[in-house]
Amino acid sequence: MAFIQSSPLPRVPPLKANSMPGEVVSVVGNVIGVDEETAYSWPACKFCGNDHLGKAQNPSTSEQHPFYYCFQCKTSFEKPLDKMSLDAYIACNSLPPEFCRIKVKMCQKSITDLLPQQEGKLGYELTSVLGKLIGPLFCVLSSSCKSIQNHQKNDVMFVLEELSCFANNP
Repeated sequence: MAFIQSSPLPRVPPLKANSMPGEVVSVVGNVIGVDEETAYSWPACKFCGNDHLGKAQNPSTSEQHPFYYCFQCKTSFEKPLDKMSLDAYIACNSLPPEFCRIKVKMCQKSITDLLPQQEGKLGYELTSVLGKLIGPLFCVLSSSCKSIQNHQKNDVMFVLEELSCFANNP
């Protein structure tokens, strides 16, 4: 009997103080804040994921339930997907919080995993995500810079974007 061996995923190093922009790093940490300007959702096609939708009337009933039409795959449906955007500030396990601030642009699946399940309710309380452990998230380091805002010599801001290929989202 022969065994088929799959190649293991390459080891992704954790974010470090000397990580450079463009590097792929992993982060694990607790949510300490959310950039509210990046926290929003929008409807998308439940078949192809496209967000170019129009509103339509349900042809099979006279009821006025919202109905959507996707211009990409040319299908009509009643309930769209909720796509989400969220940038979270985290206290990363690999770097002391007094040394740096870390902002991660999260992927759809990670956002869904982070937010509590609330059927039919719009919006979330910040307290529902504060302190939650996330990761490991595989991210590309977009930028790192010394902060001039706090006037502290060692305050570094890291901005990361989660790689969607590892998140298994549509």
